[in-house]
Amino acid sequence: MVATRSTLTRSGMVLLLVNLYPLLGCVLLDWPLLPIVLIYWFENVMIGLTTVIKILVVSCDERKSLAVGLALGLVVVFFFAFGYATFTTAHGVAIISLMDVRPEYDSIERCLRRLPEVLLQPGIRNSTLAMAASHLYSFYFNFIVRGERRTTSIARLTQQPWERMFKLHAGIIVGGTILIATHSPRLFAAAAIVAKIHFDLRAHLRQHGGV
Repeated sequence: MVATRSTLTRSGMVLLLVNLYPLLGCVLLDWPLLPIVLIYWFENVMIGLTTVIKILVVSCDERKSLAVGLALGLVVVFFFAFGYATFTTAHGVAIISLMDVRPEYDSIERCLRRLPEVLLQPGIRNSTLAMAASHLYSFYFNFIVRGERRTTSIARLTQQPWERMFKLHAGIIVGGTILIATHSPRLFAAAAIVAKIHFDLRAHLRQHGGV
């Protein structure tokens, strides 16, 4: 693994444990591919939501006037949220269209309704909620308590979610290569999750540092 206990912050350990949950579901509980992929799609949603809050906080911190900081922050949020939400929504619809090919999911509206159905089904729900809690904890522990709000910038904040999303897709590509070679969906999911954990922990250490 790319990091040890001695080099991870508490939020890094939480991130590791939360990501191991779908891996155990894949290996031990025989989870299908769709909910595993959608759990990580939902992680992109959480990253977007926490980024919006971070942008507003930093914008207000950088200016003496709270009203001016909030107004400028909302402008940045509008453009960031528009692009990010558009891509993330299209990504979610594409996942349902490609992995759940039943006729009832042949429209964008029906695909969007399918997303919460999968994420909140028994067994999967706990992993979904744990993923949300992990990012909220990271926001509180790193951004507020450890003071990252004072060392980052709005430009950097708007860039970080896209970098993480591309690395997530790199993990999926690695898993997809193994799927093609072995014709084993479970091995594909396990390989994609391991690759995703690797990229996540490297990014976490680079962004938040050690203990």
